[in-house]
Amino acid sequence: MKPREQERTDEGFPYGENAAMLPSAGVRWDLLSDSLQHHARALARFERSPVEPEADGETCETLARELFGFPHNIVLGQGRQAEALLARLLVRPGYAVPANLAFPTTRLHQELCGGCSVCVAGAQAFEPEESSAFKSDVDLDLLREALRGQVAYVCIECSANGAGGHPIRLENLRAVRALASERGVPVVLDATRIFENALRIRDAEPGTKGRSVHAIVRELCGLADAMTLSLTKDFPTRVGGLVALRDETLYQHGLDFELASGSGLTLGGRAEIAAALRHASRDLAYIERRMALVRRLHARLAAEGLPVANPPGAHAVWIRVDAWVPHLRVEEFPVEAVNAALHERFGLRGSPQPAFAREPSAAASLLRLALPVATFNEAEVDAMAECLIEFHRIRASIPGLRVVHAPAVPGGPFRATYARCGAAETVAL
Repeated sequence: MKPREQERTDEGFPYGENAAMLPSAGVRWDLLSDSLQHHARALARFERSPVEPEADGETCETLARELFGFPHNIVLGQGRQAEALLARLLVRPGYAVPANLAFPTTRLHQELCGGCSVCVAGAQAFEPEESSAFKSDVDLDLLREALRGQVAYVCIECSANGAGGHPIRLENLRAVRALASERGVPVVLDATRIFENALRIRDAEPGTKGRSVHAIVRELCGLADAMTLSLTKDFPTRVGGLVALRDETLYQHGLDFELASGSGLTLGGRAEIAAALRHASRDLAYIERRMALVRRLHARLAAEGLPVANPPGAHAVWIRVDAWVPHLRVEEFPVEAVNAALHERFGLRGSPQPAFAREPSAAASLLRLALPVATFNEAEVDAMAECLIEFHRIRASIPGLRVVHAPAVPGGPFRATYARCGAAETVAL
């Protein structure tokens, strides 16, 4: 694959060498996120029921209840709103939230409420070369220890990003539920990719072969007291978040928060969510196709010697950048440097992600390449692979970066601007 025709302007790379800040419309192959919020063209590939004018919030709640089994459901505009509302309901200052590698925004909402995320993931989650099927399993001994203190809730992410998009077993979640119940602590699922988790359970966990994916999803949900969900990752919709609850009192408080802050949805957005929920209740083939494309990309890159994390994730491929460009030191921001160079040369970008580590502050050394559902086909994935393989051949020429400016807030590093080493005055993070 030849580099795209692009001249570097005198002004340098736009957005200060930070590819994550580029508008999606200007990126040829955007693998920053698997959210359809940034890939509206994919919706044309779905054959959906017509959007019904009466598909309001009540219809959405009914469909969510039928799909997941929680009696109380609050439909919101985004998954991050769902995370924020759930944290406001359950987190108290000084309380811990044991988690199997909580997603960064989930952890941030917990911290904004005064809580502290405690990693209780098993050792396999931190071994990118290990090919274990269920890397999101919880270390039950670590969970027992965490439950001795003040705990707001146990947070379990299905197909956890922090563990490479790998699932948790039903058996492990049952044990988590039993330990939490002994202490009267609720279990909350981040169920954004619960269907992938259920598919992997069906194919790899003993005693589940032949079960329907929807039945496994309902069992996973049945082991939790509450659930949050970002619909734009697995559902054919550009909008949508969900908080699902069993407790009536918490639900009423949640409705108060929604009343005060708003749902973030128009009537059109509610109708789109309703159509997406109906579609997913009938057909999950598009999710299986996405998983097959991830496996295809992973296999192509692994065959050419690229240091990919194993096994293939549910929705993305992770590249171990520290092993890919060892000539770049940690202080030269190798992940951001690779991401900027990939976009400049081939129009492809991924997303920097913290390394598989127990401490959230661990140095970033992974580049995530996320594939949204129904956005790319086999030919496009093969073309992306060719670009990455070509980049692999010239990777030693990639220069490092230095920070020019980063806002002094928790999310500041994501919005940082950089300069190529030696090209500008730098400011420490």
